[in-house]
Amino acid sequence: MRNIKSESWKKSNLQVFWGEVAPSEHVVQFYENEQVFLNSLEGFIGSGILAGDSVIVIATSEHLSAIENRLSNQGFDMDK
Repeated sequence: MRNIKSESWKKSNLQVFWGEVAPSEHVVQFYENEQVFLNSLEGFIGSGILAGDSVIVIATSEHLSAIENRLSNQGFDMDK
C-alpha cells in the first residue's frame, strides 16, 4: 500500500491541503468538472491512507472505479 511511485505525488498541493484540515472540521467542495472532483477525492483518500487513517468513500460506481484506477496508478495496493 505504501509503494507510492511518485514522491512528488505525496507532496502535491492536494496532499498538503488535506493534511492541514483538522479531523473535526467539515469541508464542502463545489467543482466545475469531474477532473477537479476526482483530483480532490484522490488527494483526500491518498492522504488518509498515507497517514494510516481509515477512509470511507460513498460514491457512484463510476467515481469509485476512477478513484481506484488513479490510486492504483500511484502505487496504492487497492486489494489491501
